[in-house]
Amino acid sequence: MEKNKEFFVAEILKWYEKNKEFYPWRSENDPFKILLSEILLRKTDRKKVAILYPQISEYIGSPIKIVNTDLKKLEEFLKPLGLYKERARQLKQAAEFILNQFNGRIPENLNDLLKIPGVGRYTANAVLCFAHKKRVPLIDANLIRILKRYFNLTSNKSRERDDRLFWEFISDIIPPDHTKEFYYGILDFSNQICRAKNPKCSNCPLNSYCSYYKINSENFNKKILIKK
Repeated sequence: MEKNKEFFVAEILKWYEKNKEFYPWRSENDPFKILLSEILLRKTDRKKVAILYPQISEYIGSPIKIVNTDLKKLEEFLKPLGLYKERARQLKQAAEFILNQFNGRIPENLNDLLKIPGVGRYTANAVLCFAHKKRVPLIDANLIRILKRYFNLTSNKSRERDDRLFWEFISDIIPPDHTKEFYYGILDFSNQICRAKNPKCSNCPLNSYCSYYKINSENFNKKILIKK
């Protein structure tokens, strides 16, 4: 298992270096803009956000700018992303709270981040990871899918992202020096290779140790033998 973990992390980082996707928020160091991007990316297409992000970042890229922007105007900015009223309301509440409670600065610890309206564990850890280079777990459906397939992990939780198994497992394998690259690699890998539907297993650099590939390749070979 330890060898598999090392191989997994090394190959994800190697694959990401050659196949990384480029999005404007990935070059950000500003904690608030990273928080903003995470709210924008919820339940929408990354490509849509990429088109609008430069304009949004310029006009509402700080708590004070959002607080000073009329709610209707804010909704107009966000309308192409869908759920624009909900996003506008969340950003307003978050910006006001950050100004009132933290003097406009994003805190660097989990407990304070979780106090911000609309900020859950994933968003808080994303800020800690991408802005402050903290070695923290980021659990979402993409990562869970890859871990379940590669390591043959299972969960009996109805909401898998709350399962301590995944939190402990990923906390153990996060590379300390390339945490941000590892997570971006996971996101791009889940989009290009280990997709929810029709994964490209034959082109996957992880398939030599992947449980999912092994099981499915054995089943495929059995079907060929039966046909013969």
